[in-house]
Amino acid sequence: MKRIYSVFLLFLLGMSVNVFAQGSQCNTGGCYNLTLQNPSGTFSTMSNGWSLVGNCMVGGNYAIFDVTCGSSYEWTTCSDFGGMQAWDVELTLLDANNTILCYQDNSNRAGCSSSPYLGWTSTFTGQVKVLVTESGCVSTANGCNRVVWRMSQGGTAPTSPIATAQPDPTNPTSSIKVSWSAIPGATSYTVTDCATNNVVATVSTTEAIISGLSSGLSYSYKVKACSGTSCCSSWSVCASATTQAAAAPPVVDFTSNITSVIEGDDVNFTDLSTNSPNTWGWTFQGGTPPTSSVQNPSVNYSTAGLYSVQLTASNAYGSDTKTENTYINVLQQGSTSIYVGGLVIYADNITPTGSWRTATGNVRIGLPTCNSYVHFADDLFIDLSNNEITSNCKVFFVGNTGDTTNLFNMPFTYEITGPTLTDINNPINGLFRLAKLPVQIRNIEFLCDGILIEGKLSLPADISKWTSNPAFGSTSVKATLNALKITQSNGVEFAGSINVSNIKIANKLKLNYLNLSLNTITDVFSGSCKLTTPIIGIGGSARISQGKLDQIGLSVSPLTPIPLGT
Repeated sequence: MKRIYSVFLLFLLGMSVNVFAQGSQCNTGGCYNLTLQNPSGTFSTMSNGWSLVGNCMVGGNYAIFDVTCGSSYEWTTCSDFGGMQAWDVELTLLDANNTILCYQDNSNRAGCSSSPYLGWTSTFTGQVKVLVTESGCVSTANGCNRVVWRMSQGGTAPTSPIATAQPDPTNPTSSIKVSWSAIPGATSYTVTDCATNNVVATVSTTEAIISGLSSGLSYSYKVKACSGTSCCSSWSVCASATTQAAAAPPVVDFTSNITSVIEGDDVNFTDLSTNSPNTWGWTFQGGTPPTSSVQNPSVNYSTAGLYSVQLTASNAYGSDTKTENTYINVLQQGSTSIYVGGLVIYADNITPTGSWRTATGNVRIGLPTCNSYVHFADDLFIDLSNNEITSNCKVFFVGNTGDTTNLFNMPFTYEITGPTLTDINNPINGLFRLAKLPVQIRNIEFLCDGILIEGKLSLPADISKWTSNPAFGSTSVKATLNALKITQSNGVEFAGSINVSNIKIANKLKLNYLNLSLNTITDVFSGSCKLTTPIIGIGGSARISQGKLDQIGLSVSPLTPIPLGT
């Protein structure tokens, strides 16, 4: 039996040979409990010699480092390199947005087996954070740990390409060829549409053919060069080209910068017709001028109402006409409605006082072209000088079907930017409570069939009342709701996270941490966890996006030497 056990452990060690290596490691997992930047300031280095980060870092302390794309860095508390640890340290590497990049717990080096030795090659130029915690994401406040770091290997990102564009010679009416010179060190190139910012090609050569385009239209593209998977140059300047016009009459289309305005405002129209028209005939009901022959005119609307727009475009092969009825909605800036930012406020009466307006009676706010509103149960005060609204009343949402959702009831001041209300003075932090839990609302974005509320709802971190078992003494659970989307089409959707640490599952099995992120708005689920026994730790992570498993990771590390037997 002892021989079978030895063979099994030898097999396990053989499977984990890379994990047990004595060099630096970049494993999955990690911790989020950053509590204090210590030392202060930002660290930078170009040397492969070890430098001191901090002489007395405790659990929850973190330091900030400048990193360069393509360069490799190492951090450790191992005494082999001048480090020191008072307890079993683990290191977590995070980016500026606190997204975990790397994690390391035990290096298994002969002289410092329980010290972390974290190594990472930067995929961007910017800043990262290194967090110190005791194994299991514990913020131990006593003892002093000395952390050191170095740039183990320098690197640079590829230089930016110079791109050119022209109609594709083999298919000039529907394709554009984008070309650039080869960049030293680049292994791939990404081409993006400058108008939509969508990636249209990723190639290893120095040209890309963008097909499926409309004839007679101009297109612009930019290119970046990448070395490896994600260490890339900055984007090139956009290169433009126009597809060759087809031997056909135009296909008319147009757009405008806005479709709802207040009396006296201008609207800018843009011709989107294909097949290279050379004459244009616009008709603007209710507008000044009422007609125009320029390709992209600007029109003023002075009287409230709904107005149609018509465009006829021609070339040598014929003409085409498009009419949009009730296309322009001109709102009265007066006693019952007012246009602020990208939203319209309606009321039974709106009274002016200088730059201020007071809205009273059936006060509601919404998108100009939609029928969903946020209602205010009392007067609303509007400052037109800075697009701010202020009130102290109950606020509720009424959808297209008449369903009512109560939002909050308290003083507030919001700034209107486009379709979004932004909390500028934090007036409701800790005041609005849901089931006696503090809620922070940052933004309320208006949608045609609902609203998107962004902020923070933190569930209780103290779960000491859940159990009297001493083994759960350091257990913590953090649950956060970051966004709530309420629409008529999809009901209630949300984005949030759950973080659990230090749970004793069995006598010798411990859940060090479990981090889950759930987003039903974007359909992304991700998670990471770590389990330990007295002799081994197992960590894993995974991400599911749009119904597909697109990321998975696994790490195994011994916590104490494993006896192989004889």
